[in-house]
Amino acid sequence: MNDLHELTEYVLEHPDDFDHRWRLAKKLYMAWEYAEALKHLLILKKEWTRKLNVLRYLAATYYRLGRYEEAITELQDIVKQWPGETAVWEQLARVAEVAGKVELAVNAWEEIHKLDPSSSIAGRSIQRLMGVRENTPRGKLNLTDSDSGINLSVARVCENCGAQNSEEFDRCWQCHALLASAPPSPLVPPLLPEASSQAWFRRLAGGLLTVCVVTASVFLALSYLPFESTAPQALAITVYDFLAAALYMSRLYVALGVFLASTLVFWGLCRFLDIKAMGFSDALVSGLFTAGVSYLATWLPVAYLALAPAAPPLSSFLVVIVFMARGNLLRLLGVWLVQGVLLTTIMVAVPASLHGWDFVTNWPEVVRFETRLSRLRASESASTVLERPAPFAYSLIWVSTGSPWLDRTASANAIEIVPTPPDRYLKVDLRLEMVDEDEHTTKWEPVRNLDTPPYRFIQPVTPGARYALRIDAPEGTTCTTTITGLLPVRPGPLE
Repeated sequence: MNDLHELTEYVLEHPDDFDHRWRLAKKLYMAWEYAEALKHLLILKKEWTRKLNVLRYLAATYYRLGRYEEAITELQDIVKQWPGETAVWEQLARVAEVAGKVELAVNAWEEIHKLDPSSSIAGRSIQRLMGVRENTPRGKLNLTDSDSGINLSVARVCENCGAQNSEEFDRCWQCHALLASAPPSPLVPPLLPEASSQAWFRRLAGGLLTVCVVTASVFLALSYLPFESTAPQALAITVYDFLAAALYMSRLYVALGVFLASTLVFWGLCRFLDIKAMGFSDALVSGLFTAGVSYLATWLPVAYLALAPAAPPLSSFLVVIVFMARGNLLRLLGVWLVQGVLLTTIMVAVPASLHGWDFVTNWPEVVRFETRLSRLRASESASTVLERPAPFAYSLIWVSTGSPWLDRTASANAIEIVPTPPDRYLKVDLRLEMVDEDEHTTKWEPVRNLDTPPYRFIQPVTPGARYALRIDAPEGTTCTTTITGLLPVRPGPLE
């Protein structure tokens, strides 16, 4: 794609293809189209990571347009970043002399002399400039190829003015006469080494980290897949295991919401703010990473789960670090701020909409109950076991967690009665004590009745209420009653 028109059309259709934009800028420069070349070079300066040669061409373009002050400013910025580039110092010295800034030119030649003490041209230039203080006419400066901003190799000599040109040029860089030689070859890569950049390393590390985060998220999702069972062992006996089942779908919805919002917001804002270095694939990978980190954060221990809404802003900030070298920092920080607020809202709003706002407001009570329960489980069994000869009756009172949301959602308890000998038939009756405060009367409302095996059931209970469990069996039968659930139970004799 060496035709100037074709290359221009291609760049218009693919504005993010900076390699071809760079080729186009160089071709426009060599075609004397300095104003058009300047437009593309300014875009490359702003958006591209390969800065050194772009800035040199930009300075050379300003020089060709007669905008010496801007050319000098660009060259001074270059030597601040790459102080060891002798060719840039020489370019600065010659442009400064043309602009009449003799002192600046002398300083530039002195820097060249420090970098290369064997440079004879630096010494002669310093002597000439120090001896002749008036401005030397531009035509007598004997400008070399360094003035173009390109470090050219000696390959083709212009028959018109004798300037040395690179094989990539069809016309002389100095007088623009046609170079008589073999047909021009395609544009070659820059001969100056590009500035070292860590952008590729950050992108590689970000990609690998995204794969690890997504893999861990999938593993957790598969490990805690909910299953239906009425067996007593299916009930959670820790707050963490209970939340793993109760919040399973809301965690997936959170991850999906964060992924969609992060991807679309990142890509949309980058387009709106004209951060053209960011493509949709970049937004997609960043969305996967942010969603994965957010999903993993929802599996933190109960005591730290309140920190989960901070996960999206932190992961989005890592994304900004990865792309920092490819876009304007202030604009990227603006994208991060909008993303952080939106994604944090999603992290809180999705569970609240699915489980009620008391899930959020009661969270401190949930954490306190989890702490008390952990201490209790460390000293006692997770199940309450009662063993007595039948017939008998128990008074059962389940303890409140302190959180109305947890009392309501974690109220299921498994009750299993095993007779000894095992072939005995039992009559199991569970009743709830109801108190009429107006009439000051008490009555027992039937809750569950069993008279055939298996004698096990899962029963939702009301914390603080009093239940009566009666078991009748033939004489000589011993019954073992096992009660399993998240809520602690206080058994006692029924009066």
